[in-house]
Amino acid sequence: MAEPSRGDDLFLLELLACRDHDELSAAQIGKMMGKSRSAVLGIFHRQRDGDIVACACVKPDNKDGGMPARWWAS
Repeated sequence: MAEPSRGDDLFLLELLACRDHDELSAAQIGKMMGKSRSAVLGIFHRQRDGDIVACACVKPDNKDGGMPARWWAS
């Protein structure tokens, strides 16, 4: 299996921003990104399953709002 590229990372960040920041449904995200609802749900499911190490962002100290929305796109 190929290693994820920067483009893959940017695509995933955009999907997550649509879900978490814009509060869009999987169907809305899929329509906007040219994917099916099932494809979007599969991406989210695989991403969740890939979390082996607990994310540092769950710590209250890290939720200070220091990063603006879609920081990777600027």
